[in-house]
Amino acid sequence: MSADLSQSMDVSPSKLTTTSPSKPKTSLEEEKSFKIVLDELKKEYNTYREEKKTNEKVLNETIGKLRDQLSEMVRSKAEVSSQAEFYQEKVKALAKKVESLTAEVESLEKRCQNYVNTIGKHEFNVQHLRNEAMEAINKLSLAEIQVANLTQENRALKDSERRLHKERETERKEKRGQELLMANLEALKAKFDCSEADSRMRLEARLDEANIECSNLRRRLQDEQDRLTRRVELLEEQTRTAKTRLEEERTLKTKVAEELEALRNEMREKEEKIEEMQEQLTTAINSSQPVLERETRIKELDTVIRDKDATINSLNERLTAAKKCQAELSEVSQGIEKQLTELTEQYEQHKQESDKAIEELKKVEADLKSANLTLELKLKTSNAEETEERAQREAELSSLRSRCEGLANDLEKTKQNELVLEKETKEAVRTSQVAEEKASNLSVQTNQLRQELDVLRVELVEARSAHATLEAVYNRETEKNRMEMTSLNEKISMLEKLRTESEEQIKELTAVNDLLHEQIQELGQKVTIIDNAQDTGMDLGEDSLTSENFRESDKMLQVLRLLRKEKSSAIANAEFQKNEKQRMEAEVAVLKKQLEEFRNTAVQAGPSSKHLLLLLLNVMLNS
Repeated sequence: MSADLSQSMDVSPSKLTTTSPSKPKTSLEEEKSFKIVLDELKKEYNTYREEKKTNEKVLNETIGKLRDQLSEMVRSKAEVSSQAEFYQEKVKALAKKVESLTAEVESLEKRCQNYVNTIGKHEFNVQHLRNEAMEAINKLSLAEIQVANLTQENRALKDSERRLHKERETERKEKRGQELLMANLEALKAKFDCSEADSRMRLEARLDEANIECSNLRRRLQDEQDRLTRRVELLEEQTRTAKTRLEEERTLKTKVAEELEALRNEMREKEEKIEEMQEQLTTAINSSQPVLERETRIKELDTVIRDKDATINSLNERLTAAKKCQAELSEVSQGIEKQLTELTEQYEQHKQESDKAIEELKKVEADLKSANLTLELKLKTSNAEETEERAQREAELSSLRSRCEGLANDLEKTKQNELVLEKETKEAVRTSQVAEEKASNLSVQTNQLRQELDVLRVELVEARSAHATLEAVYNRETEKNRMEMTSLNEKISMLEKLRTESEEQIKELTAVNDLLHEQIQELGQKVTIIDNAQDTGMDLGEDSLTSENFRESDKMLQVLRLLRKEKSSAIANAEFQKNEKQRMEAEVAVLKKQLEEFRNTAVQAGPSSKHLLLLLLNVMLNS
């Protein structure tokens, strides 16, 4: 088109000079109309130049803004890629931590199995020692009985020795006595023998009764000792179970505290990164999401946060109660351990004393055996001296009477000792009842602790599942962010293509504008030439000029119309882009307000709920 215009408007001066004037009146009118057209063309050209300048300014501004947006998007892309790499490294570190924790759990399980085996061995050893102790106690009781019998025999032998010595002396003195006195003495001896037999029978009966009572008391003591040993075993088992549970709770507590600290640190880092990413996320938010749905989601999130806070408070209360129960159990276990140590010390002391008594009794047995042998020899040699023995028997009667009195005193003492033992047994029964009550209370407390531990384990499983869901949500969000970044990169590439196309169009329009400017200059030169020719009175072939000039003016008008259409389309596109920009800015402002509200609610609710809110907000924005 521009080539045709240039060819049509290129008119040589030779042609202008060769034409001859034929109609002067019509040429003047045509010149006036041509001047009017030229004035209009000049005005339109000036308006076109002004509009071109304004369009160039608008295009330059839009190109600068697009370049700024491009640089911002490139920066955001780099930041998001660095954050994605950082999160990937963090996920790898967490996987390594999980592997190390699984290895530690396996090693701890092996240790627990070893401890269980050692505990079983120790329990077997304790039972063996208890059986040995019971056997030693039985032996001790038998030795005590033997010692009592031997002491009685020793006393009898000593009395017989004294009696024999006295009988010898009396018999020697009374050898020269009277036979009548001997008869009387024999009668008296018979009486004394009867009385002695009666007294011996009575004393033996009393001794048998005392032995029976002692055996009954020993049986009662053995039964009580068996009960106490059983209760001690139960208490030991309960203390062991309580200790194991306390250790498990402590380990769980430490693990939970470490996990909470790690999660809090991660939450803080993620909050900082999320705050940095909020400005970047606002550019990628879809504009079709209504505000009412967001408000409903915010309310739902508030309710979820309140429920989580209530559960956290209840868990804290349960933890405090569990700590109190742990302290009480530790105190009870310490008391039981002290009682066990005291019982073991008493058992060792009693064992040492019994060993010493057994050794002494063995020595006494040896002495008594030697004395018996000597007495038997003496008795064999004393058959010839029976007369002297009669006098000694009288002395023995007196000694037996004194002995009976001593035995009566001993019986009274034994009765008093029995009363004391009965009191001690009653006190032991009371203490055993108190220990049974304590054991029952401890069993109830242990059952409560087991239930609470089961509840805590269930809550821990729920918390871990929630953590896993949050990690899955985080991975989804990262994938969505990556997809959004790819879409943004595609949009940026499209905008770059549009920018290049617009630059090419601007170059074409500038070239067309330059051609039009040159053509208008040529028309101005032609008009000046025509004016000069009219002044000189030369006939310039007005018919040909007018026809060619009108054709050129029609072509110029068509070109101007096309340029106006292109101008109107460019203005409409610019207005559309401005409207879209204003709409996006309004949406960004609304989203910023919502983000500030979410931040305020998250600050009031705490770090964990804040993290959940931000994650759900990201999910909502991505959806």
